[in-house]
Amino acid sequence: MAHPPAWHATWEELPATTATTQVFNGLKAGKTYELACRVYCDASNAIFSDWSDPITTMTLAGCPMPTIQDFEVVEEGYTKALVRSRIQLMRYMFQYARSSFLGLYSYR
Repeated sequence: MAHPPAWHATWEELPATTATTQVFNGLKAGKTYELACRVYCDASNAIFSDWSDPITTMTLAGCPMPTIQDFEVVEEGYTKALVRSRIQLMRYMFQYARSSFLGLYSYR
């Protein structure tokens, strides 16, 4: 194969290396990728083989996005709200913003 298949939108070509392994960084979780390689045949990197047939790999799926059923407000006060996650994980990150909705509404 002289080059990667034409039906691929874009192939990212990495710099030449003498290493026998290659890490592909910046891939998206849960996506399928095709990888191909070619061999440089001289020290000046001017002569090289055709591209290999691609191999297919899939990155690991990321963790699922929580839904409103996965957490709850367990205590409210004049200046505070206590929120508890219903899913058990090692670490959490919460954020808040003042709502533009003026009505009284609760998911409870």
